[in-house]
Amino acid sequence: MEFYRGGQEGFTATYDPRHALSFIDIPISHIKPCYVKHSSFHHNLGIAIGVYGTNNLEIQDNVIYHTIGSGMLYSSYRNIFVRVSYAFDYLMQTC
Repeated sequence: MEFYRGGQEGFTATYDPRHALSFIDIPISHIKPCYVKHSSFHHNLGIAIGVYGTNNLEIQDNVIYHTIGSGMLYSSYRNIFVRVSYAFDYLMQTC
């Protein structure tokens, strides 16, 4: 899955997150698993992935590139993060 130009710049509050992908108070169990796998988030206008009050979420094999602010923001427990890659582009300035 590709998330391109997701989110809205300036909104980082947990009660109104406008990230490319947000998980808010979602009950996750082994019966109802939830995950973010094999996705790319690039040129986002805010945080790529926000996780609030959601436990046992699996985030695996994702690439986050060129976001405004943090790549991920979470305030939950027992989440699984495996091979999440952050790529940064450095702008070279010539004089």
